[in-house]
Amino acid sequence: MKRDSWNALDLDLLRREARSLNRTADRETAVKITADHHKLRRIQVRRFERDKDKRIETMKNRIAKEKGINFDSIKHRRDLRSRRLTHAVTSRATKEVMLDHRRRIDHINNAEGKKLTVLIETAHQRERLARENPNQPSPPKQLTDQRQSPDRLPFPSR
Repeated sequence: MKRDSWNALDLDLLRREARSLNRTADRETAVKITADHHKLRRIQVRRFERDKDKRIETMKNRIAKEKGINFDSIKHRRDLRSRRLTHAVTSRATKEVMLDHRRRIDHINNAEGKKLTVLIETAHQRERLARENPNQPSPPKQLTDQRQSPDRLPFPSR
């Protein structure tokens, strides 16, 4: 399934499917992918909450500069036109900052969705090949070294 954006429900379904994979290694990989992206989202939210006011002020100044307005001089005026202009600039800046934050979170969600999709598709292909070729030998398993402790050395120690 090729997608460019993943909403919360789609990601939740992918996470559930990844947790139900047959191989332990696949499940562990899915848990690691989910944990890593959860951490990235949490960092992004913390940064946003910490810097939100500063980002809005920067965006207000940028918008005012685009429009050729001296924002600092009009925000203290009491006439109706200046108040409306101040409100319009402030609301647009707030909206832009919120959209930027949403884009960053969506980018993290999309990366997680793509990685989980690749993992799930690879696992399904592996299972399909195993069903189609049941007599095919499986890849050799990694053997553990039985001689790790000193009492299992091939020769007695002196």
